[in-house]
Amino acid sequence: MSASEHTEDEVPLLQLGKGQVALITVDVNVNDVPVTMEVDTGAPVSVMSQQQQRKLFPQAQLYPSQVVLRTYTAEKVAVVFFFASSCGLRGPGA
Repeated sequence: MSASEHTEDEVPLLQLGKGQVALITVDVNVNDVPVTMEVDTGAPVSVMSQQQQRKLFPQAQLYPSQVVLRTYTAEKVAVVFFFASSCGLRGPGA
């Protein structure tokens, strides 16, 4: 499926195998909460599990989503909800 074949509510989500490659992480503030996130320069969105959301952002206003993400192998991943956030780097060079 090419990029032109995606619907407005469908976003490609690329993930290659979890080999022996070390993850690259960055320390950020999301809605003033310190979070360490994995860097994925090819990802158009950032995602987290419901468990992480409940732990880190229990007061966040959640909105239902019609977006369907697609993995590198074109498997569909439904998005249950989203929340508005502001992000910024923290630490040296921020």
